[in-house]
Amino acid sequence: MSHLQQLTRHERRTAHCTKLILLVAVLVCGKVTFGQQPAAKKPESSPEQDVQAAMDDAIARLKSGDVVGFIEFYFPVDELRAARKGRLGKSFQRIRNPTAAAKVAARLERAKRTAPKINLGGFLATFTIPEPDEDSTDIPAQVVPDISQKKLDRYPGTLAEALQLAITDLQAKRVEAFVDRLFPRGESGHPDAALRRKQLKLRLAQHPEMIEQMVADLQSILRTQQVRRIVGTVATISVKGKSRSGKRGDRIQLPDRTFRFEKTDGSWRFKDTTSELVKVQAQVAAKKPPSLGEFGTADAIIMERFGDRWRFVEF
Repeated sequence: MSHLQQLTRHERRTAHCTKLILLVAVLVCGKVTFGQQPAAKKPESSPEQDVQAAMDDAIARLKSGDVVGFIEFYFPVDELRAARKGRLGKSFQRIRNPTAAAKVAARLERAKRTAPKINLGGFLATFTIPEPDEDSTDIPAQVVPDISQKKLDRYPGTLAEALQLAITDLQAKRVEAFVDRLFPRGESGHPDAALRRKQLKLRLAQHPEMIEQMVADLQSILRTQQVRRIVGTVATISVKGKSRSGKRGDRIQLPDRTFRFEKTDGSWRFKDTTSELVKVQAQVAAKKPPSLGEFGTADAIIMERFGDRWRFVEF
């Protein structure tokens, strides 16, 4: 049997298969219209021209509501075979209603902006879908977080005086006052400050030992000589780790710890690292997302040729 005879036999089987699923198409897609068979290719046309003509016809069928014709002449062969056995594949889901079919038509139109790449055998054509334009409405606007610059409550005086006031607030369970007056602007002015504060209060309520540890840490800082020898607006204070008894009676050496403070708007606070993180997040959010092509996974639509007709491998 010649190759041409094999193709003809294959086309007959495919046509028979599609006729069996036309009723399924009506049930899946709703009201549809029946179009004419695609025009045969011109003798002098090239594979590129033929596949472009097939793409035009496929788009026109979807736009006119001829979903049955789209299925019969352009659906992937493997999905037609599966549908014959009662299994509807992903392609049926993609045209499950007029709105979905319109999205597929728009996707095909985007693909048609690029010239198809035909393989050496002339039986496969690949359309690489271009990235959306920068001003495309398909790209949602990025919400850039911002740190509030409103005036903050503060502990007055030197760092030592501020820490002593902070200890007093913690011992009196005035956690919100402690947060407002000693936490950095990046935390107090964070876009999600209310939620973050609520979560902090919940953790402290569930673990009161955390407050006790903070008081102990601030008291340890006050006992150092560094806190009284600060020059400038930035202070880095190291506290040597203590040893404590372990569960087996041995001594466990705790690691040394470092605390950083800075003087902003006339008062001392923990050093602000959150604002810089928010700034970086804003810069990343403002950038155009990388194209899929940069990762070797560019979005593509593939068509294959059977005889003188083209149909989708996937769309």
